Amino acid sequence: MAVPDSPPACARCPLPSHAVLRLHPLCPTHITQYIHTKTIKRLETFRTRYSSPNDPPRRLLLALSFGVSSTSLLQILDWHLAGQRERVGRAGVSVRVVWVKGFDEGKTEGEGGAEERMERLRSRYAAHEFATLDLASVLDLVPDLQTSLSAHQPLDTSLSASQRLTVLLTSLPSASSRADLKRTLLHRLLMHHASAKSCSALLYGSTTTLLAERTLAEVASGKGFALPQLITDTPAASSEGDVQVLHPLRDVLRKEIQIYASLVSPPLTDLLVPEQPVGAKAVVNSRDATIEGLMRGYFEGVEEGFPAVVSNVVRTVGKLQAQPILSREEKVAECEVCGLNFVREGEVERSRVCGGCVRMLGHAS
Repeated sequence: MAVPDSPPACARCPLPSHAVLRLHPLCPTHITQYIHTKTIKRLETFRTRYSSPNDPPRRLLLALSFGVSSTSLLQILDWHLAGQRERVGRAGVSVRVVWVKGFDEGKTEGEGGAEERMERLRSRYAAHEFATLDLASVLDLVPDLQTSLSAHQPLDTSLSASQRLTVLLTSLPSASSRADLKRTLLHRLLMHHASAKSCSALLYGSTTTLLAERTLAEVASGKGFALPQLITDTPAASSEGDVQVLHPLRDVLRKEIQIYASLVSPPLTDLLVPEQPVGAKAVVNSRDATIEGLMRGYFEGVEEGFPAVVSNVVRTVGKLQAQPILSREEKVAECEVCGLNFVREGEVERSRVCGGCVRMLGHAS
């Protein structure tokens, strides 16, 4: 009987490897070290050396989806801050974890399943704050947002925020438009909450793979002009009330964070929502297909065979900078729907809404 081949040795120690990351076989210890290093270097400005022991720790807002990436990011932050307390007696930051109800009901298996997961998270990561927000509440919290959306679809103010959001989503022309609007509202709600809670930064658990998917999806949706605002990490807040947006997992592929999650002890399994099949495994009704979903199916195959291509997409976007032509500076405005800066010219010259949101809503406002 043939003896199964033993795994190759780890590239950094004599132990057997567990998986191959970027062509290098690594053991569990060095896989964990690799992921931790890639992630924490993106949070360099929040190290304890950059804060005074007499000042309260800066606050970070972590957007939680119960997916493998955002939950793993919480695990990494918890490990990192525990290490800071052990080494220097204090942590450089405090973490507030927020889940938004109504963003992806199907994925979270209903409100009851999500609340159970939140309780398990609170129990496991007791050092951090946890909160649940309602996506529809953004219609009442962000000034001018409902007014701009009402130009597309009149909204009865006597209805609850949840009912108004349902009316608005139902009026949109496609599944892609509905997904785009929900993601836009999610970001605006999280930014508002981060500012209200005096958070220095909003953290998303977006991997290299997800950022590559969003790059192509945003271009196809008409928001290619805003890639530097959507995909790259924003500069540190320059004034009180400003919130930096960071993607600490931007140098980690989706399959790499999945491997990391499988090695965490105790396992993260009971904290995660099972991922929906994509690509060739998914059975998709064309009416329900979204641009982002199609991009995910595409990049799943690319990541498997050509991971460098995925990384190059994100690195290229990272080199882009939003630099309006000087003669047009007076025409730069902030979109009242998505909050992104855009240049008023062409079809949106007199609009308060950017071209991408005009397309999302189905017609010019």
